[in-house]
Amino acid sequence: MKLLVISLFFIFSSFLFGIEELPKDIKFNTEEYVLRLSNGDLITGRFVEEITSEEFGKGVKFQTTFGIAPIYLFEIEEIRIEKKYYRHNHRHFIMPTAEQIGDDYFIGLFELAFLYGGFGITDYFSVTAGRSFVPYIGNDNQISVLNLKSTFLNKHFTNAEGESKGYLLMAGGANLAWINDANRFRHYYVNSTFKGETSKLTLNLFYKNTGQEIYTFNFGQAGSFDGTYGDGSIGVGLGVEDQFWNWRGVNIMLELWNPDFTRPSNTGVLLGFRTFNSKYSADFGIVFFTAPFAAPFVNFVFTPF
Repeated sequence: MKLLVISLFFIFSSFLFGIEELPKDIKFNTEEYVLRLSNGDLITGRFVEEITSEEFGKGVKFQTTFGIAPIYLFEIEEIRIEKKYYRHNHRHFIMPTAEQIGDDYFIGLFELAFLYGGFGITDYFSVTAGRSFVPYIGNDNQISVLNLKSTFLNKHFTNAEGESKGYLLMAGGANLAWINDANRFRHYYVNSTFKGETSKLTLNLFYKNTGQEIYTFNFGQAGSFDGTYGDGSIGVGLGVEDQFWNWRGVNIMLELWNPDFTRPSNTGVLLGFRTFNSKYSADFGIVFFTAPFAAPFVNFVFTPF
């Protein structure tokens, strides 16, 4: 318990104090950066040069769209390269994209009852896992997920002037899920993502290979019911995400899934929005099924490192 308290102190203290030294890999007059200041403001621009003041200590001259401004290190809580400020490109809401997690390690809480997290291994492999903790449901009737993904293509497109026109990524992976310990689902999938400056579009194809087609789902006091999911089914998923107008920190999301494309009546559609900064994201929206059925969704993700 003492170790947990100490760890939380060091994590949250990083939000309260400014930096002491400018990172050695900062590129002056070329790279775009996002600064998060101690008052909560976000500033985008380029580092021009380092400065020193007898009153305020070390600082920098920072080029913004409004001109060059002096900013002192004690005012800066975080520095991130602008193109890496958004740390959730590896996922839409539920559906993974083809982009690797990399160093965007995260821990999340889905629907306030499913704890999950993910990490990257080099720039090619990503691991995500989670388990539910729904009250009044036995441990053997919870939901568990393990997802492994390998990104094998990351192609950058530019125009004749060298300006970025976007990225095409492709990945393949395997997914294991348990709805109750007795009901195991195994899927293999491939997906492709096109990522623009603020948007991304993902197409996902997945194949169920478990050897079972009829299931009994038990949810404790909520009751149980039978369901079918044909073995060998081929499903499709589509994910779209883009910045809401020109609001930094707010994205809109659309997802569509169908676990068996031969049965269009099994389609689900999710529509929502995501608010975020470099330390967290919060998703809100509603999901529709052709049953018909609709339900709200909420998701919180913390990216502390």
